[in-house]
Amino acid sequence: MPLNRLCGLTFLAACVVSGQRTTPDVTFRAETNLMQVEVRVKGRDGKPVTGLDRTDFRLTENGVPQDIATLEYVGGFSAEAGPRNASRGSGGASAGSFRIYIATELAPPSAVCGSTAEYGLFDRGVRTFLEKLWRPGVEVSFNGTPFTADPETLRHTWELMRKYPNGRSEPGKPDWLPALITMSGTLQQGLECDDLPNDRLRRLARAGISDVGRVAVERYIDLARKLGGVAGKKVVVLLSYGLTLGDSHQFSLNRRENAGGIGRLAREALRSRVSFYTVSPRALTAPNSQLATGGRQGRAMEGLFAVAENTGGQAIHSTNDFSDVFRRVYSDYSDYYLLGYYPRDREEKGRLRKVNVSVTKPGVRTVTATKGYYEETPFADLTAAERKARLQLQALGPERYTGFPVRAGFEFFRVERGQVVVAYSVGIPAAKMPVKREKDRVTMDLKIAARAEGLAREQVPSVTEQAIHVGMKAEELEKAHADPVALFQFPGRMLLSPGKYEWKAVVRDERDGTTGSYQSVIDVPDLNGVGSPSSLLLTNQRIPKRKDEVTGVTSGAHEYVQQPVNVFRRGQTVFAVYDLYGVPPELLTSPPGPRVFLMFGGKPLPQPPFRKYDVTPLADQQSLSYVAVLDTNELETGDYNLIVALPNSENGISRTFTVVAQ
Repeated sequence: MPLNRLCGLTFLAACVVSGQRTTPDVTFRAETNLMQVEVRVKGRDGKPVTGLDRTDFRLTENGVPQDIATLEYVGGFSAEAGPRNASRGSGGASAGSFRIYIATELAPPSAVCGSTAEYGLFDRGVRTFLEKLWRPGVEVSFNGTPFTADPETLRHTWELMRKYPNGRSEPGKPDWLPALITMSGTLQQGLECDDLPNDRLRRLARAGISDVGRVAVERYIDLARKLGGVAGKKVVVLLSYGLTLGDSHQFSLNRRENAGGIGRLAREALRSRVSFYTVSPRALTAPNSQLATGGRQGRAMEGLFAVAENTGGQAIHSTNDFSDVFRRVYSDYSDYYLLGYYPRDREEKGRLRKVNVSVTKPGVRTVTATKGYYEETPFADLTAAERKARLQLQALGPERYTGFPVRAGFEFFRVERGQVVVAYSVGIPAAKMPVKREKDRVTMDLKIAARAEGLAREQVPSVTEQAIHVGMKAEELEKAHADPVALFQFPGRMLLSPGKYEWKAVVRDERDGTTGSYQSVIDVPDLNGVGSPSSLLLTNQRIPKRKDEVTGVTSGAHEYVQQPVNVFRRGQTVFAVYDLYGVPPELLTSPPGPRVFLMFGGKPLPQPPFRKYDVTPLADQQSLSYVAVLDTNELETGDYNLIVALPNSENGISRTFTVVAQ
């Protein structure tokens, strides 16, 4: 049976998978702009009022009456008894289908933290929910595990989550949950020990994530959007240390500065029927009165209140029993009407739309979960902070972007303290390069974010960003368009420890937000052994060595710029650059010459056209740096393999490249 997969992100990125035990109907939402509002109607006695139809309701957006297209009454749950409405199961696309997505920043006690009271209370609350409060038909996901309504699977999954929080049961074995993608193991296995949220912010800042709060909101927006592909009501129970959205303590929709984050979250939650219930781990171990109300911690709590309030949920910070949140959810989503309508105003300019629902019958009162939402903001109208947060989210998440093709190449060289510099180059084919034309000139305005994250999820991901603004003559671009191998390339560097990494680059056109991406797994070698070689860099770009802003690989007096692909035109000069590390002192004083072989058609060329060889000993780093200069004028077009034999060793390094006609 095929899996229906929805990749969404909470603060700990995750994929939502509809598993084999339950196969919920997935709704593919067309651009109909159907909005759905949940309304509770009660009489003077406080009991739910049933039997109403569309004519009994009046719904307005900014005071303008809207036609109610759909109406459905959803029956109730009881936390202490079975569901009173059989339609609350997951067997169909009924509005009564119900799912709970539990998202947490906590992880089981580790060697780093030892036992934590917060996790113990969280674990007890989840167990109480599974053993006493869970009801048939309610599907549950833990941080992106497969949604299921099977009680045995739920209990088994929770035990795996506790035992293997990163999703891998044993080193070298397949993930028990291939879809689980966490932001980093450090977040799970270290940050829960921190006493202050700003410690967490500092750690993320080291990863290049400058505005954690905005990035988190973008993740919640993305999660709500992806959960919108699953029928029925979805509740996200978010256990978080807090969410700092800025210096203001006011997160009302009426404040224009919240339109980009909280306002867009309210909009997506309304469309997707998603509500957030937020809980602070500190609330589980301290009375509510002792929670911080000022400073950074206070603002972090205000952010959680904003997420809950503006998605129709609740911020629950007055209990030491985590299972109380599930009782509250059952109570809130019992006995309500679901009203669907198509807004009459189809234009989206980022404006606030206030939603109001009333009942024409006397003697009743209504409670509407949604107070309003902001329209989708055009990319051109996003603030610089919103654009930055969105780019960082795109780099951190698993999604691929296909607005234009992106390529990348990597080189590995050692720097001080044993770290490895990953010199990468991102390339875009000239014919696909997004540009703005102005008379006889064209300009390119791009942002590039690159992210490297260890496959073991044991470190905070490394994220780099760069802004590109280039101008050139239109005729030069036309020439490049006619060249099928021409690439615009943008080099960069990262410092990483040895290991395997998931590497991703996101390139965005800053004119309209069109985005392309490249993803790969890179294996960063350990270059601290005796005679360890770097990778073999091939490039036709050499510039004088710079003191600052080095983006390539340095050797002697020059910097060699890495390329995304090894394709060269006949006639170009190609530089082959490599280092040897851990070199014995006797070889530093009398460096051996390079042994370089050039293969073509599976056979070595008897006289490869190398014009020059340079070797630079670096005694303080116990390394030798080699540069070989290759003249391609004497080469035929085709594919070549350049092989370097290492001194005093049977091993070597190699790199393939292609020579094309001029």
